[in-house]
Amino acid sequence: MKVLLLFLIGICASRSAAAHDGGAMTVYYEERAPYQVWAGDTLEGLTGSPAARAFKAAQLKVVWEASSMSRQLIMLRKNLGPSCVVGWFKTAERQKFAKYSKALYRDGPVVALVRPDFVFQPGHSVRDTLTTPGVRLLVRTGYVYGAYLDAQIKQANPATVSSPLPNSQMSELLLANRADVMFTTEEEAAQMLRHLGPKAAALQVRRFSDPVPSESRHIACSGKVPDATIERINAALTAD
Repeated sequence: MKVLLLFLIGICASRSAAAHDGGAMTVYYEERAPYQVWAGDTLEGLTGSPAARAFKAAQLKVVWEASSMSRQLIMLRKNLGPSCVVGWFKTAERQKFAKYSKALYRDGPVVALVRPDFVFQPGHSVRDTLTTPGVRLLVRTGYVYGAYLDAQIKQANPATVSSPLPNSQMSELLLANRADVMFTTEEEAAQMLRHLGPKAAALQVRRFSDPVPSESRHIACSGKVPDATIERINAALTAD
């Protein structure tokens, strides 16, 4: 596994270097409706569309490359070449190795996607949910849920089931009774239920009594992307 990971990093570095030699930067994205959807020759979606418009308006040559979230983290941490990713939350930890643009999009309300047999009473808060006896929280490996939720999860310390699967597929783990509840946004929950088709009837969307502060999503770039380039992206986002 370690050899394979190093091999993949080497491939990514070679591609990034090739893009840089051609005057382009590599922009990594993850297919994740409704946020990022590849459409022909560009990225669309709630974060994909404003990002694509910003790169175009800033007259930046980019090479789009599909990538998992874990690989995106590796590439920006390693700082192997000029590269960016689309739709990240801004955290203190990630700002140690990534340069952030202005906001692309601000999420809607956070909701819980739950199994119908999970006891979720009307008026439940996030903490009530996380401290429900026997609860199994489904989380994505290496994922950031925003300052409020991350703090609540850390404090309550529920039993967690971690998965590297994309969010659209994680709902299948709820259906398989591998976990009881997962956090997502209102807009993504709707997309996930559409993805499940008839099986969606086996899951429910629940809203919390305490409003979870919404988080903004950004373009994040490696240290080898010049500050002047970030400024051009920000100017394009401001004008958008």
